Amino acid sequence: MVGTALSPKLSIVDNDNLVLQCMCEYLERRYGPHSMVWTAIDGRNALDLCFDGSRERPDIVLIDMSLEGISGATVGREIRRRSFEIATIGITSFSLARYTGLAAQNGMQALCSKSDLEGLCDIIDSLTSGTDSWHSPEFQSAWDAHIRVRDEPVSVAALLSRREAEILNLVALGLSNSEIARNLCISESTVKTHIENACGKIGAVNRTRAAVLWTQAVSE
Repeated sequence: MVGTALSPKLSIVDNDNLVLQCMCEYLERRYGPHSMVWTAIDGRNALDLCFDGSRERPDIVLIDMSLEGISGATVGREIRRRSFEIATIGITSFSLARYTGLAAQNGMQALCSKSDLEGLCDIIDSLTSGTDSWHSPEFQSAWDAHIRVRDEPVSVAALLSRREAEILNLVALGLSNSEIARNLCISESTVKTHIENACGKIGAVNRTRAAVLWTQAVSE
């Protein structure tokens, strides 16, 4: 069981600010003004918030399946790899058929259209009442999905810090270390340190290979 049926603790990650605001307002009217633990517009920030030991953890995270940068699927998978106590629900503006398999494969408990807010609340109510997965047979409970994915290889996108990912994005765009330093208002030595750390984490022999692996990871 996650949370309580009356007061689930919710979080949303969606890169569309208007959608984020509308969903947040709707859910706070439904579940109370203190039901929203945090919101985020990108996957890296969502993961940082989710596992920040100084913050209250949500019971359920709603994840936009078409996030830019780190994909919604990667965010869902990393949450599931690290925790069985947080349920995840994929949300999308596209056809559910487009993402059902991907959401289930990456440990989510359900998938819902952003336009079906009543249906979304039905799923939230089901999860918070102790029915640990939605009615569709494709989806596993948070616990079962955690057991399945916890020992699988961690994705490149999930391994990197937000700053490391930001720098590899710029490397992939062809910027030199000095150009990246000017762009981010940091020293060139700091850029080099972040690139070296990123290379070590993902097993890349140089900055070019690291950028290739990063680009492949975020396009999956």
